[in-house]
Amino acid sequence: MSEIDIPDFVVKSTKSLRVGIRYLQECNSYAASIAFYASVVLMKIAKDEVQNLIKRRMQAPFKEVKS
Repeated sequence: MSEIDIPDFVVKSTKSLRVGIRYLQECNSYAASIAFYASVVLMKIAKDEVQNLIKRRMQAPFKEVKS
């Protein structure tokens, strides 16, 4: 099985979540908490979508194009 490249936006989003966690530990802001939990939900949705895409690609490999 070949290695799957992690898209750049996933790496950047993960780093953003880490920064958000550090910010929340320093600042007990209600608005920051809501924004953080919203970003966690969005990351979960994105992760599920990426996993579904990978599963579909594994089940239906690329078809050859006949000219």
